[in-house]
Amino acid sequence: MAEVRLACALRFLAGGQVLDLREIYDLSKSECYKAVYRTVDAVNEAIKIEFPIDDNRKLKILEADFRAMSRKRK
Repeated sequence: MAEVRLACALRFLAGGQVLDLREIYDLSKSECYKAVYRTVDAVNEAIKIEFPIDDNRKLKILEADFRAMSRKRK
């Protein structure tokens, strides 16, 4: 069942509609949303992201790095 919940959550995060996911994975509407929240919570627990909100110098570096990465072409 964990695989089904993960698949449902990933598909939702990729733009899937809950009504479609209910049919595909045979879950209730509330189970679809629970799967999404549980997946997001698990990712947030595994990957700690901190933003230096009070440090303007670090924020500018973060912005510059993000801008540089987003301009790279594959």
